[in-house]
Amino acid sequence: MSREVYRHPEFEGCVQLARVRDHFLFNIESEGFYPPERLLLEAIKVMRSKIRTIREAAQSLLQDVSVVEDVEMDEE
Repeated sequence: MSREVYRHPEFEGCVQLARVRDHFLFNIESEGFYPPERLLLEAIKVMRSKIRTIREAAQSLLQDVSVVEDVEMDEE
């Protein structure tokens, strides 16, 4: 979180920095010329793909835990 805003007297009392738990910020960088509109759309596609991968991995882990719990219950 940048505190740069506090260096400017004209923003004194106008800005409050805080964290919001269910939000996040991300930066997009590119090399070469890429129109901003297209760059943003491509970045969103990449982010969605990464979220999908994480979601699938989490679901797989949950299934593995469920299988282990079922086996442990059968052994008792």
